[in-house]
Amino acid sequence: MKSAKQAVSFWNSRTGDTYTDESGKVYNIKYELSVLELGTTRLKEKSENKTSNTYIVNDEGLVSKNTAGQTDEKFNITIRKSYSVTKPGTKERSTTGAHEIGHSLGMKHKETGIMTKAQDENRTSDVPQENINEMVKSNRGTDDWLSKLLLLLNNLF
Repeated sequence: MKSAKQAVSFWNSRTGDTYTDESGKVYNIKYELSVLELGTTRLKEKSENKTSNTYIVNDEGLVSKNTAGQTDEKFNITIRKSYSVTKPGTKERSTTGAHEIGHSLGMKHKETGIMTKAQDENRTSDVPQENINEMVKSNRGTDDWLSKLLLLLNNLF
């Protein structure tokens, strides 16, 4: 839970992110991500039914022994235990969870910012505008009826 809450907090604490549409209208981005803890039985049911949007801290199931975290096509996130809260061997907060949540929001890898491929010298807490544009255009997080209605109205007018 600590890892998931830390990762969600990264996004929810962001201010100043904007998106400008083709007509020049500027939208302020407000992140409202939340974490819901599932019991082991419920998590197993979700896994067996191949549903989406889970966040698991576990070394098993990662594609490589060098992978700190991964997000699959259904936006299930797995974080290596050693990268779940702090960077290995340091007291510095890990950004792996926030990075993987970025993928679940529709963002792709970039050369700088939170979406770099690895926790290296290029990884910062910045979110490049290109990532924000990818997120908005991906329509991730718009599964509720109100968001779909607002998107429809925005496209009509």
